[in-house]
Amino acid sequence: MKKNIKFSNFDVFAITKELDLVLTQGKITNIYEIEDILILKIKTKLNEKKY
Repeated sequence: MKKNIKFSNFDVFAITKELDLVLTQGKITNIYEIEDILILKIKTKLNEKKY
């Protein structure tokens, strides 16, 4: 049975705090939510995309 999980602004905030080292050198360009998976597309100043 699949759970219906929704990500709140607080969830995204907590995740970005954990990714602070990566995010200080870049920005989130897109956020995807597929079922219970949250995918962040991050573009760094080195033009590398990290997922």
